[in-house]
Amino acid sequence: MKSFTAPPPSIIAEYADDNTASSEIHLGRVRASLASIMKVPLEAIEIVASENRGVLEIRAAYVFLSAGDISRLIQRGEMQ
Repeated sequence: MKSFTAPPPSIIAEYADDNTASSEIHLGRVRASLASIMKVPLEAIEIVASENRGVLEIRAAYVFLSAGDISRLIQRGEMQ
């Protein structure tokens, strides 16, 4: 299985203000990083997050794998 350093269960990013654009940019970067690590399209990543008083907390990330993705990961030995 391929090893990579996983972030803690909750990723917390503090912002000086409640700037939704900053939150969207941060979530986009997290989504792109996960897509790159998993070698799947961006559309395969769903991020569940909430923002409260300027603090963005990522609760979960769902990765939707196609049959081809699963086959590729198994062949590379990353799902053993």
